[in-house]
Amino acid sequence: MKSDVLCNQLSNELGIMVDPTRLSKYEARGIIRTPRKLGKYKDYSDNDYDRIKKTVLLSEFGVHLDDVRRYLMGVQTPELEEVFKDRIRKLDKLVQLGRAVWNITPTV
Repeated sequence: MKSDVLCNQLSNELGIMVDPTRLSKYEARGIIRTPRKLGKYKDYSDNDYDRIKKTVLLSEFGVHLDDVRRYLMGVQTPELEEVFKDRIRKLDKLVQLGRAVWNITPTV
C-alpha cells in the first residue's frame, strides 16, 4: 500500500490527520521499518498499517513515542497502563465539564 493511500485510509478510519511527515517520524523512531519498493515509494504491509494505527492512537492519548515503540516490541510497562488510566480520567473530566458548560444532556 502506498503512503498516500495509507494516510488517507488511516485519516478516514480514525478521524485523525495522518500525513507522510508523521509516518517519517515513526520510521525515524524505529516504530515502523518499511522497505522501499521501486523508486522512492514505500510498500506498507497490513502489519505496518496495524502498527501505525496503534501508534497514532497512542500518540493522541499522549503516550511518548519511545513508550509506544517499547509497547509494540512487546515490553509491558506498568507506566503505560497508568498513562492510559490518567488520560481516560482527564478526558472524562473534560467531557463532564463540557456538558455542564454547554448544558448538554448525555444520550443513552
